Amino acid sequence: MHRNSIDSKQADLVRTIADKGSLTKAAEALFVTQSALSHRLRKLEEQLGIRLFDRSGGALTVTRAG
Repeated sequence: MHRNSIDSKQADLVRTIADKGSLTKAAEALFVTQSALSHRLRKLEEQLGIRLFDRSGGALTVTRAG
């Protein structure tokens, strides 16, 4: 897989986080722990070399790059 591409499972993860607006709610929807989801998101952002979400404030918002 190309370093800057994502698979369908990763795309679902990003879409769910964006739809729910929080890691906690997204983790519940994906049936994983919040810490596991946070770890997956960090690894994906490292893989892509971009920040997908702005984590300031209470909710997550999609960045321009995301």
